[in-house]
Amino acid sequence: MDSKFIEGNLWTARKIENTYIVCLKDFSNIMEGLTDFVVHQKIKHGKIKGIGNVTEAILGFFNPSTKRKFHIKFDAKIRLSEIFGTLSEIDGIPIFHLETTLERENHTNLVGHLLDARIIGDNEFFIYPLETKIIEFKSEFFGFN
Repeated sequence: MDSKFIEGNLWTARKIENTYIVCLKDFSNIMEGLTDFVVHQKIKHGKIKGIGNVTEAILGFFNPSTKRKFHIKFDAKIRLSEIFGTLSEIDGIPIFHLETTLERENHTNLVGHLLDARIIGDNEFFIYPLETKIIEFKSEFFGFN
């Protein structure tokens, strides 16, 4: 089994075969850290799964009946019990489409589109690069990818 350790300013990673296990450094911004990682490794398309602990989480929601998007920021420490999504590229810029489930202390869950968050403590992201292109486009109906 082929394995190697890689380190960046905002992350550490282990590559095993064609899969990366990425840990963002404490207090790193998730989007900045993941973007830095995929740019450093020249990954243009892929799938992402992960878990961890976050604060300052911003989730995006969409109301289909009003066709309106809205964002809510959660300042509390929250368990990122699941994150999954895709990585693609538009005009050379990495684009993440990440859905998440956040678990609060009172055992309720928040589910939405992860726009941003700051890592605190344990975290682990599995990145699976794809040779196939993921094509992103803007939907006129929804107003987003």
